[in-house]
Amino acid sequence: MKKTQLINAILEASATVYFLQRTYTFHMSSDMLRLLPSDGTSGSGTASFEQQQSLLFDSSIEQSFAEAFAALERSHAVEEWRLEREPEPLLLDQSIFIPDFALTRAQHRIYVEILGFWTPAYRERKVQKLQQLRERNDILLAIPTVAKDAYASIVADFPVVYYDDQLSATDVLNVLRASYDDFAQRLANVDVNAVQASVREVGLVPEQACYGMLHCYRRSELQQAATLVVTDDITYIAGIGLYTSIWFAHIKRDFLEWMQGIGETTLSSALEWLRTRNAILRICSDEILEALIERWTEFHIERNSIFDAMLRVIPSDIAIEPTSSLHADSNGVLENAEAVSSPSSDNSTLPGSKRERRSTVHTGRRKRLVRETQEGQQTTQEYLWGE
Repeated sequence: MKKTQLINAILEASATVYFLQRTYTFHMSSDMLRLLPSDGTSGSGTASFEQQQSLLFDSSIEQSFAEAFAALERSHAVEEWRLEREPEPLLLDQSIFIPDFALTRAQHRIYVEILGFWTPAYRERKVQKLQQLRERNDILLAIPTVAKDAYASIVADFPVVYYDDQLSATDVLNVLRASYDDFAQRLANVDVNAVQASVREVGLVPEQACYGMLHCYRRSELQQAATLVVTDDITYIAGIGLYTSIWFAHIKRDFLEWMQGIGETTLSSALEWLRTRNAILRICSDEILEALIERWTEFHIERNSIFDAMLRVIPSDIAIEPTSSLHADSNGVLENAEAVSSPSSDNSTLPGSKRERRSTVHTGRRKRLVRETQEGQQTTQEYLWGE
């Protein structure tokens, strides 16, 4: 039913408001209800969208926190938490407690109460209500630094975030992570066989899709969870995802044949070519495709200007420092092998020598192009834009 139809069907309405220990009752007739603006209308008596949004909040602190959280959510930095304003009330013995926010993720629902300093009577009422809720484990308190002493009697019973002028959304996420982390449980719920079967079926599972498959919310979690599914034929690379060695070899072979035919091209053209050759790559971001190309030592990306980078095939007599990857040896031991520089006294400085280093984290270092000059000295072309 539309809003206008609902309003026309109401003959009268009343509302009781409790504010500052006083009760206010408002009566509205059907004539008054018809004066309310409908959705999509505007006029001199209608507040702007921003004004209507600001009326939803009791204080600027709540509003700034909600806006900061929304900004982090748009950049996928809230670890799948969803923010809700003024959720359902929590029942007390003789009253109710309405938290300012609720944060929900999977089976977790955490209530957030932003406490103020205001008056002694306000602080006393808050403390009395929260003392009745101290047995719960789903309430997070935000306390102003100047009111530490006033709320000292309850801080031991709840996770607490302290704030000064504004409440930091990042600080709240950090406390959520410290107080409600269930990574061990999520890790135990990973269906390793199913994930491995999916990777082998499609060839590549982009990193963003790996988060859902491995029940992870942060990259540090993803790198740990990937060790469960990595085998001798499945590799995980941070920034790319999980892929099979067969898929990797086929894509590399096709791309190398194409590049050898043209010698060089713009990076954007190379990315578009990859997308036309593989259904999975068609949905991948430029960052994933570029990281994939950088895994192939036969190519070099030159960024000599602010314009489109160039991609060139490297002659076979030029050496490239390989980047590392997460894989498993024949015994199932995860290792991360890469060529590294050694002191001159070490025999590993001889051409072709390598040193192995065990690790579960892909360092993701950019390739360095090493060219031998006519004078026999080495020059290095670094990645121009930094790490």
